[in-house]
Amino acid sequence: MASSSSESISLCKILSESRSIIREHPHHFRVLTILFLFPLSLCSIIYVIIQPTFSPHTQSNSTYTTYNPILYLLFTLLYTISVTLFSLCAVASISYSTYRAIYKEPLNLVESIKSIYNSFWPMVSTIIVLELIFASIFIPFMVLVLLVYKRFYLSGVENISSLSSYFLIVIILISLVFIALLIYFQVNWILAYVVVVVESKWGYEPLQRSVSLIKGNRGVALSIMMYFGLISGAFFWCLYGTGWSRWAFFLYAILASICQSFILLGNCVATVVLYVHCRDVHEGLPIKNAKNCPLLK
Repeated sequence: MASSSSESISLCKILSESRSIIREHPHHFRVLTILFLFPLSLCSIIYVIIQPTFSPHTQSNSTYTTYNPILYLLFTLLYTISVTLFSLCAVASISYSTYRAIYKEPLNLVESIKSIYNSFWPMVSTIIVLELIFASIFIPFMVLVLLVYKRFYLSGVENISSLSSYFLIVIILISLVFIALLIYFQVNWILAYVVVVVESKWGYEPLQRSVSLIKGNRGVALSIMMYFGLISGAFFWCLYGTGWSRWAFFLYAILASICQSFILLGNCVATVVLYVHCRDVHEGLPIKNAKNCPLLK
């Protein structure tokens, strides 16, 4: 990785350096992928496959009476806990390993796994702050939707179809604004978890730090999100295809989990590479000063 802050950051540059890092330590990243990312991907794909059988919205009338809300809640809770745990472990260990690999430091699998202990609860605190922020955005939007609906309902419009059309247009506009806000926050906070691992910050502080580092490179951050998001989404979209035989569907689920694992690995490594470049640009912390960096002492 170049250390000059004058060099521009691009998606191709980030992806190229990410691939080089993974190729230099194939065994190390492969083990971390098997330990954390493959179970994470498998849980997500299994959830996509099994969730309709638990949900009352997708059950036929003949089986709707057998719907068990407690079982559905437990299934969703188990999925959420599993995905959260595997995600935190993956981000902590892979970010730690990638950061050391960037500075040509030796990688040790045991040390990478131990790094989870130092970053786990700080990342949990940051997740809680994130959820509170998103809730503070989502709840007012829902209140706005209800107010708009009430306004249309009490407006005295006699044509129900016209009322539905107007209401739908308003809902679409509100949804677009909400989605734009979510994307904006995700772009600005893309480096938050790396900050937690590398700089040992927690709570709201990593979010502030990410915003300051990503300035001037939001386009690159958005392109990274879109690149990995579209590839990942394609695998899940194929799961909804029709005409699958049982064995073909099972085989595809396994293969998709493997591919999804490496996509997540690439995404995590690319985010750390982006973090180092952004820090280099804003603070002028090149590779030659690696020994003074966190995690490398």
